[in-house]
Amino acid sequence: MKHKSILFVGVFLFAALTLLHESSLLAEEGPEHSRDDKKVDRQAQATLDLGKQIFRFDTFGDEAWWGDTLKLHQAIAGARNGGVGPGVSPKTALAVGLKVDADALPDALKKQIKAGKVDLDDPATTLALLKLNAVVGVTGIFDTNGTLRSMGLQCAFCHSTVDDSFSPGIGTRLDGWANRDLNVGAIVALAPNVKPIAELLRVDVATVKAVLNSWGPGRFDAELDKDGKALRPDGGQAGTLIPPAFGLAGVNLHTWTGFGSVPYWNAYVAVTEMHGSGTFFDQRLSDPVQYPVSARSGSPSRRRSLPWGASTRLPQSGARKSSTARASARLATFRRCSPNRATTCTRRPSSESIPSRPTARRPTCIAPHRSRDCGRTRRAVSSTTGALPLCGTSSRTTTSSSGSG
Repeated sequence: MKHKSILFVGVFLFAALTLLHESSLLAEEGPEHSRDDKKVDRQAQATLDLGKQIFRFDTFGDEAWWGDTLKLHQAIAGARNGGVGPGVSPKTALAVGLKVDADALPDALKKQIKAGKVDLDDPATTLALLKLNAVVGVTGIFDTNGTLRSMGLQCAFCHSTVDDSFSPGIGTRLDGWANRDLNVGAIVALAPNVKPIAELLRVDVATVKAVLNSWGPGRFDAELDKDGKALRPDGGQAGTLIPPAFGLAGVNLHTWTGFGSVPYWNAYVAVTEMHGSGTFFDQRLSDPVQYPVSARSGSPSRRRSLPWGASTRLPQSGARKSSTARASARLATFRRCSPNRATTCTRRPSSESIPSRPTARRPTCIAPHRSRDCGRTRRAVSSTTGALPLCGTSSRTTTSSSGSG
């Protein structure tokens, strides 16, 4: 009888454990609708992962502009490496705000840098970093002999930085953080051939370079090639702060211009500013009074055909920018531009001047949590569009130089 009781208890315990195991499996799998939810989650994550890849590394074919046309790669390489001029060393690149992804560097190279065994004054070292795909937002295109033949830019060029965990300017990527150290104008002014920009604006090359060098760190004028007006009404430079590009889900009019949403911003910048392959159209930019340059140049409707261009790749990048993952933490610790980082304003050119933009009233911010971070602002979009701009889209008469937007 005693053995039967022990056997009964054993069988009971075995059955109970089996039931518990099966119930745990059911809990993991869940009902049918839970499995469908997991499929949706996996697809959403795959879209975000693809968006990260596109955001970080896709040029949308814009090397045809930055490399083949402006020949910026030649200034980077320098005469000793098949380019022109002195070249751009890592120290110079870091000084103008370019960042280096420490995770893309081999451990042996990191040790050599720490030990001071890498020449950071040699442009050849910059080329080595480009070959490692370690310069954030920049892709070097090399031939079979290792010579830099062209270069392209990505979204991450302006909208990513690093955490300086290795050294100043070198660290782990921070995607979506506006690079407020990046001197875009000074970098573009280095290009051996800025004549296409001068011809577009109908000014001389010297004026173009003066305007580019007036922007200063963390600023870019995304309307210069549309309205041809490089100065504010007070005569100061008109470049606006580079905006952050994360946590934008639900923000419909987030751009500095106030023109449109994340997809609009992606297309506007990728096709008309980065000169990537894709399709863009905005009838507002055909107004010959407000946007004389774009009206005569065809910017309201741009079509550059490559099967993998911006039109097919930008939706995934937009998903990346809209993602709210870690956005609240990033906003809480966002590094603001130093208040004393004032840029040098250029004088109004005399004979071949680029006129200033008209003054417009300052609209109400529609992002209250960002209102304290409004930086140098732009004018409001025409009232005929019916769009209310974000903070930072008003008249260019303000002079604040700090804030994250």
